[in-house]
Amino acid sequence: MINYELLHLVESVLGSSEHKKDGNYGFKCPKCSQKYNDSKKKLEVDINTTKTLKNYFHCWRCDFKGTNLRQLFKGVNSDRFFVNELEKLVKYDRNNFQNKEFNELTLPKEFVPLYDYSKMSYFDKKLAQNSIKYLKNRNISEIDIVKYNIGICSSGKYNGRIIFPSYNMFNELNLFTGRYHSDVLPSTVFTSYMKPTVDESAIIPFENLINFNLPIILCEGVFDALAIKVNAIPLFGKTMSEKLKQTLLSEKVKDIYICLDKDAKKKALQYV
Repeated sequence: MINYELLHLVESVLGSSEHKKDGNYGFKCPKCSQKYNDSKKKLEVDINTTKTLKNYFHCWRCDFKGTNLRQLFKGVNSDRFFVNELEKLVKYDRNNFQNKEFNELTLPKEFVPLYDYSKMSYFDKKLAQNSIKYLKNRNISEIDIVKYNIGICSSGKYNGRIIFPSYNMFNELNLFTGRYHSDVLPSTVFTSYMKPTVDESAIIPFENLINFNLPIILCEGVFDALAIKVNAIPLFGKTMSEKLKQTLLSEKVKDIYICLDKDAKKKALQYV
């Protein structure tokens, strides 16, 4: 049974809807409709009074999805007024939500971008200079440093690491990796790379820099992608994310070059 009061509220946030055959309501997706410059209602929302705490929503084009309307309103940055009205209609028990469901991934608080270190302390400047020198030895230019927003951390969990952020199609942070190297800060570490725990099956690394109308190059690591420079997607390993796989299919990419290391030849052939 449809809750029409709830439907009217959702329409106040997303605009007019259309009734789908499966009973859901379709809306113009605020996340991707501008990119495609159309009015197709690809965002489907389940507005059902029998399961008000589980009003699933899913955009079939950009994969913006969630399990309740509070997530939806937050995801589209709706006005606080509409969130308050929603909570009058749907009584959410905040204790039942995991905090990570609403917390966005952020760069470490100690992160400093390398493209402007004029205001850094002496120690940070020294670390920045060593980092830039190391990057240049890896054929990474100052333009690359700006393009990829490469930075450093001189303290905290990622102390002494060069930070490589990754952003989605909306320029929102979806992952970052910290690379340690003794040329930057001599120390004893257990692993060269460190990254936060995220659902990597649901992201496309460097998505904001990718044009799916052009040939795509899939590679293993961040340095591989930076060396290739154009339309390269690092897998951060040898496993392709489910979202990347589905996007390559839905976007009908004509040419895909798979550039994994020699020890991953069998995996590369599987992807072919």
